Amino acid sequence: MLVLFLEPLHGDSETPKPFNLPEGRAIETLRKAALQGEIQVIFWDSVVEGVMTNAIQGSYLPGAALEIMLAGTGLEFAQANRNDAYVIRQIQSEGEIYGSDDTTNTTKLNTEKKPDSEMNTIKNNWLKSLAAVLSLGIAYTPNTSFAQNPDEGEPFELPAFVVVTEEQTGYLAANVYSGTRTRQLLRDLPKTINVVTADFLDDLSIFDLAESTRYSSGIIPHASENAIFNENVYTIRGFRTNIHSREGVTRLIGPSNSAGIERVEIVKGPSSLLYGQISPAGTVNYIMKRPLGRKHAEVGVSIGSWENYRATLDVGNSFGTSEASWRLNAAFQDTNTWRDFENFQNTYLAPSFNTRFNNGRTVLTVWAEWLDRQGSPGSIPVRRVDNTGPADGLPWSFNANGPDGVRDQRRYNITAELVQDITSWVDFRFFYDRASDEIYENTARVLRIDPNGETMNRNATLDQIEREFDTIQASLLFERQIGEFNLNFLVGYDRTENEQDQVRFDNRSLPRINWRNPTPEQYAYGDPSDYTRLRADRKNQGVTSAWFGTLHGSAFDDRLHFLFGVRDDSQEAEVLNRARGDTGFTQTADRGATVEQYGLSYRITPNISIYGSFAESYLPPGRPTNNDGTVTFGPQVGEGTDIGFKFSLFEQRVSGTVAWFDIDNTNIVRFNPSLLDGEGDWEASGLENSNGIEADLVLNVTPDWTGTLSVTQLNAEVVNNVANPATNGARLPDAPEFQFSTWQKYTVPSGPLEGAEFGVGAIYLDERVLITNSGNEIWVDPAYWRFDLMVSYPFQIGDTTLRAKLNVRNLSDEEYLNQVLNYGNPREVIFSLNARF
Repeated sequence: MLVLFLEPLHGDSETPKPFNLPEGRAIETLRKAALQGEIQVIFWDSVVEGVMTNAIQGSYLPGAALEIMLAGTGLEFAQANRNDAYVIRQIQSEGEIYGSDDTTNTTKLNTEKKPDSEMNTIKNNWLKSLAAVLSLGIAYTPNTSFAQNPDEGEPFELPAFVVVTEEQTGYLAANVYSGTRTRQLLRDLPKTINVVTADFLDDLSIFDLAESTRYSSGIIPHASENAIFNENVYTIRGFRTNIHSREGVTRLIGPSNSAGIERVEIVKGPSSLLYGQISPAGTVNYIMKRPLGRKHAEVGVSIGSWENYRATLDVGNSFGTSEASWRLNAAFQDTNTWRDFENFQNTYLAPSFNTRFNNGRTVLTVWAEWLDRQGSPGSIPVRRVDNTGPADGLPWSFNANGPDGVRDQRRYNITAELVQDITSWVDFRFFYDRASDEIYENTARVLRIDPNGETMNRNATLDQIEREFDTIQASLLFERQIGEFNLNFLVGYDRTENEQDQVRFDNRSLPRINWRNPTPEQYAYGDPSDYTRLRADRKNQGVTSAWFGTLHGSAFDDRLHFLFGVRDDSQEAEVLNRARGDTGFTQTADRGATVEQYGLSYRITPNISIYGSFAESYLPPGRPTNNDGTVTFGPQVGEGTDIGFKFSLFEQRVSGTVAWFDIDNTNIVRFNPSLLDGEGDWEASGLENSNGIEADLVLNVTPDWTGTLSVTQLNAEVVNNVANPATNGARLPDAPEFQFSTWQKYTVPSGPLEGAEFGVGAIYLDERVLITNSGNEIWVDPAYWRFDLMVSYPFQIGDTTLRAKLNVRNLSDEEYLNQVLNYGNPREVIFSLNARF
């Protein structure tokens, strides 16, 4: 498996750099050396696996530093002189070493820090090819990656569409995919994107994907992984969104399981250029785990609060050659929760397959996912009669569903990606994704609480839902250099067909329940076959198609980067309401839109870039016309501006992004009671605004101390609401004025606790308005702090590496709300044991 690190900022191989690295596993220390030396390092896991590098401290030329680290390890490196790229390999025999001007022979290096011109060189066939490719590619094309077949020794250039998630070190990601659908250096992209890396997900023991975004700026998750309809609901920059993306594909069906996720990329602000219909908030894009091209196996088990048991498997290998490989990710979870009667079992399987041929110019990747989730869900928390907060005296753990609630779900997913490097300047990508859900839910809902708080009315709802999404994407990337400009023209076509069939029944004759002393008889639902009130019987289907084009590239010695694009969507939706006796589908008007995006980034110093962008988004209106059909409403449109800078300072000890943003959400369709002589009608005139400042930092204080820090200052309010003018000027729900988080991890470098890790996190959320009415903030969730801890320790048994880990979330047992109808978890303790073979 290739591990490639592209340096976050351009390095200088002729200037000594400060290095401070303890003895350690090569797969980790080489990545840190690349950061500290500001160089490019390329190696295969299979080459460095099991190798321990030497400690180094002091200022050295990068080549001399690598020689010290690799001395006596059986490894050497070779350098492509013109672009500071270092290839790690096993030491070759003397008969394979010759003289050449293209690459450097590491066996002749010493710690005297000789300049490259004085170093002897070698002339190995595969290395000459690699040097030539690197010289022409990496030095001038920052979004290019290279791989090496360890069996044949032939280098090849990975097509720009191929995702390489290994281009990250700890919590710092060099490349992102979510901004252009191609690999781009994060530092040069004129867009605000936060990346949650695999290491961060692992350190926090992320089982619930909503937790993965807790330590990022400007985003608040609203759901737990065991939810169905709100599993991917977030508030980003003050706007609510329930649309996420997976491998760049936008859909309403949420991610299946954290065991299949490699990393999370949070795209901020209007982003319809690539993601189609989407909230002006942005989107959360989940990047899937891919085959590694080598033999590997990892097994994990965990035990947590409330009888939470989980087992995971991550295993893979090549098919006897590096040309094709497979991987299987699996998870099983059986848990109760802190809510009364709530429990679920979650079984997840995700096999994947990858093959490349035509000397690496053709890459085919296929994923499949199967999820079976069964359990008894929690109910919607009971509110006071006046909606000003939780019901007085009612325990937060109360579950009106009782023991008879049912929520079963089966999810299937198949994804295929074909990437073809047609010529040296043309790449093609075809992507197909099919996702389907089958849901059966029988749950209770509280209708009313008696004034004394003792008893309440309930009704039961039976839902049967089937959902299907089919998406295809086809893209062509043309890469050309014209004078000073390196240009990338991307043109593409997207098409999504979706269908949902739903039947819902009600039972309104449930017994009243005394929540202080409930009995099994009070909780009883009755037979679902006796539910006679038909609430819904409908079928929805729709087709969305779009053409888009972007121009992105660089100029002036790679200092200026730009991104321009336009997208035109066409959408049709059809509804059959069988409950009303409709005999066929009723087709609505075209609900598409045309959106644009512009952005510039300029590197003012080798370590600091400034950027600015303007982008649009659209959402089809919930109501296509006014009452008499004389007015057809256009889409809800978001318009957003970002201005900020990205940096890597103090020898890359502090890297991050600071951005100012301003977003208008316009053309919101609302009911205006003053129209039509007081009878009222619908009007597209609503306006909401969000603006503020965000900062996200990755800290590498020392080689053993790393962490993150994020800060958000937000102003989000209703500007115009014709349905309720009294709310004009009110804050948007779930939009705190201030948000702060930090996670810090320290790794013990030596001594009896060598390799032990200690992590501590703090999250602060300012008070939030949750419900407004007539301009009055009638439900405000107070500000709160949440603290998290992590302790882990590695040890070896034979050839097996094990790591024991303890995570504590919400250490102080803070009571807080994720949203109006979802309480946050109390203190949670998780013990994990992972074994890597």
